Amino acid sequence: MLENKAEWFSDWFDTPYYHALYSHRNDDEAQSFISRLLLEIQLPENSLVADIACGKGRHSRTLASHGLRVRGYDLSPSSIAAAQHEAKQESMVDTEFIVHDMRLPYGGEPWDSAFNLFTSFGYFQDEAIDHQVLEHIVNQLKPGAWFVQDYLHAGPVMNALPQYQQQHQQGWDFDCRKYQQDGCILKDIRVSQNGMPIGEFQERVQVYSLEQLLGLHAAVGLETQAVWGDYQGGPFRAESSPRMVLLSRKKM
Repeated sequence: MLENKAEWFSDWFDTPYYHALYSHRNDDEAQSFISRLLLEIQLPENSLVADIACGKGRHSRTLASHGLRVRGYDLSPSSIAAAQHEAKQESMVDTEFIVHDMRLPYGGEPWDSAFNLFTSFGYFQDEAIDHQVLEHIVNQLKPGAWFVQDYLHAGPVMNALPQYQQQHQQGWDFDCRKYQQDGCILKDIRVSQNGMPIGEFQERVQVYSLEQLLGLHAAVGLETQAVWGDYQGGPFRAESSPRMVLLSRKKM
């Protein structure tokens, strides 16, 4: 078991190993999910939207392809550099990517919508910080604006823990152990190449129930309009859904 690090995300997300391990989460998946979302929330062309914890910008690129103005931010400098490069290569108009910590206010022009996807939340050991993150997001939204949050549904996962998995991705070998500890799901990741150890990393996310997430949204002035259980817009089922996708709006 690896030693717990309070800010594990600041190291892990800025490595090439993170992107290799999750390389199956590709642009095709993002295109399908975002297109389905936009059918539901019907944002007018040129709406200003935020992609919070955007990574390399796979969801941002899809949002921009639908005629939206995008502001993506992430804590990882290498991810933002990659997103900026792709935006330039694809000549994406009115799309910006910056390094920014979601625990801090963003500022600038208010948003028509914001997206926080792929469990890019719940990293912090104090739930009060998660509440503060949501407050910053809501303060930046226009009244009536949408906030879409996609989070792991831990119910089916918890029943299968601990889990062990070995993967080979992009020339690296990953040995992963996922387990539960102190109300969190942790994933210890050992990276090697040709039998030689490279590094050890850890992911740690809070286990939030749907009721807890709904409560967090309500506490910051969001009204949840729908909850999906997967990326196809299917209904949430407590016994089997892999995701909790909350479609909420800021109170008018």
